[in-house]
Amino acid sequence: MFDFLKDVNKLRQMQSAAKEETATVEKNGVKVTVNGAFEVLSIEPNTELDSATLSNTIRDCTNDALKQVQKSVAQKLYSQQ
Repeated sequence: MFDFLKDVNKLRQMQSAAKEETATVEKNGVKVTVNGAFEVLSIEPNTELDSATLSNTIRDCTNDALKQVQKSVAQKLYSQQ
């Protein structure tokens, strides 16, 4: 029973640490920041881009930032084991 509680506590600590991780990607004047809980923290658009380019750039920045934070979180989790 106590081992289970220790595991739950460790999982909560890892989730908390992961949420603190952030990644920011900037392309074409668009900046997107995400955290380790895979939440978008901010999007700074470039209003000089046309809507199609802006949309594609936001998508690309978001995907790249998510990949970066995923790698960072995975490295931290594996290094703690």
